[in-house]
Amino acid sequence: MKRLLTAFLFLSFSWTLFSADTAELENKLKNAPPEQQAGVLIQLSYAHRHDSPDQAIEYGTRAAQLAKQFNQKKQEAAALNNTGLGYINKGKYETGLEFYYRAQVIYKELGDLEAMAVLASRIGNVFWYYGDLEKTLEYYTRSFTFFSGKNDSLS
Repeated sequence: MKRLLTAFLFLSFSWTLFSADTAELENKLKNAPPEQQAGVLIQLSYAHRHDSPDQAIEYGTRAAQLAKQFNQKKQEAAALNNTGLGYINKGKYETGLEFYYRAQVIYKELGDLEAMAVLASRIGNVFWYYGDLEKTLEYYTRSFTFFSGKNDSLS
């Protein structure tokens, strides 16, 4: 019983903090100049990836459009990545993969090994859901390679 009460209190407290954080981000978005809005939208998209994938997709899509408009490549890739997360969390794996692949092109262009590693791992997770262990291992190996700092490609 004590564990149940502790878990309930922790979840209630966490939800309160989450709500405050997203409300703060919403307020920040209202006051941000257009060239800074993509960054806030990316944070909102990531914050909603589990509890409200539709909102995550909406915020991610808006962020990608703004980032593209202001030629903010890293933010565009992050927005595409988060949009993919939203679709994955809705069980729309093919659509999620499409966004991951679009993000991967940009991360590769930027030479961002850490982002490429995280993305390769996420792509591997999708193939795990599909039961394609060969592709899963391929992408997990790429992720490890990127995290190790070696030069590999996501092609």
